Amino acid sequence: MYGISLQIPGAESGTVWVALGWTRGQLLRPTGESLPYMGVKMPGATRGEAGYDAVKRLLRDAASKLRWTATGGWVWYNYIQFGPGETDLDDYAVRHVEELVEAWKVLQLEISGS
Repeated sequence: MYGISLQIPGAESGTVWVALGWTRGQLLRPTGESLPYMGVKMPGATRGEAGYDAVKRLLRDAASKLRWTATGGWVWYNYIQFGPGETDLDDYAVRHVEELVEAWKVLQLEISGS
């Protein structure tokens, strides 16, 4: 997992990340959930904890704009699909990093505007 810290009022620095991850050994295999994913991660936090629930509420609209609708072990996330006709893995990887930075900007704007 690679992530950029989100500065959220009331949350300890470094506890909330906009992150890019993948399952080691399963990446881009023909079966299973093998695509990379991107979203908001709070390592060690779980649903029902005050901090987790507050971040989930605070970032709900921004996550929706980014099409991050899944939850699970992440606050919000979704898999990064291939674009129509996208076959170049280098371009696909570069797009991930660019989308990670853009997502961070969207999320920070949402946080600072609250």
